[in-house]
Amino acid sequence: MVMRRNRKNRIGSAFSKDIFREIFKTKNRFLSIFLIVAIGVGFFAGLTASGPDMKLTADTYFDSQNLSDFRLISTMGFTDDDVQALRELEGIQAVEAGHWVDTVLEIEGDSEVVKAIGYDFDRLQAGTDDMMNKPLLLEGRFPQSSDECVVEATEELLGVTFQVGDNIVLTSGKTDADLSETLVTNRFTIVGIVQSPLYISIDRGTSTIGSGEVSAFIMVPNDAFLEDYYTEIYLRAEGVEGLSAYSQEYRQRIQSLTPSLETLGEDRAIIRLEEIRKEAGEEIADAQKELDEGIATQQKELGDARQEL
Repeated sequence: MVMRRNRKNRIGSAFSKDIFREIFKTKNRFLSIFLIVAIGVGFFAGLTASGPDMKLTADTYFDSQNLSDFRLISTMGFTDDDVQALRELEGIQAVEAGHWVDTVLEIEGDSEVVKAIGYDFDRLQAGTDDMMNKPLLLEGRFPQSSDECVVEATEELLGVTFQVGDNIVLTSGKTDADLSETLVTNRFTIVGIVQSPLYISIDRGTSTIGSGEVSAFIMVPNDAFLEDYYTEIYLRAEGVEGLSAYSQEYRQRIQSLTPSLETLGEDRAIIRLEEIRKEAGEEIADAQKELDEGIATQQKELGDARQEL
């Protein structure tokens, strides 16, 4: 037993000596491999540690600004009845309807697509806690009249920097339409710079006008919109308080509400289509009535003229 143990010690000692001898012979190669491994381990450790921190930071920001769980849009628009139907849906905690329109802004000879988003700044400044997608004010103040707006920091997006006090003029970007039927004015005074939890990357979405890509957004009071219907609805789900936006529990909760929302959307779309057809029929009937009255008046005037002649 003693001889075997001594033999193992001699083998281990020789093996260690051989390792150190090879290291000293190829010191440059050993240091290179060592540094590569060290950098790889450090990089992996940094990614492993920074990922959860970034998710926690984003989730905290979403909670502080009360980011919505769903955004519903419709090409036919939403009515108050649609909003009420969503409020009565099981699993929905809060419903908030709003407006938006894609516009074109001329900047140094270029046409940039800018999304104008309506917001209830009166409730926000009154301190209402349950408002969704609350903008974070970085500079200036929030709008107090329908011809004022807040913009995002646009230096990296548009190549120019908007300042508080600047005026911007929006156009529809269409040759056969203008913004007079959508907004009370197309000239707005910038009163503040904001961030929105709806946009946490440089992607601002797509559009059917201009270049087809939204470059930036501005926010105006809801009073600036003339439409008698809503163009979007935001929803807050029940039972998601305290859940991380990146957790599996949150995804499962959101996915469980999706089928009922889709079913309600299909039902309400049929009702909305009938409402639009009814409104169109009434407008046609009113126009026909006006036309008939005009023809009758002309015929009477023609008859009186002939009799006089």
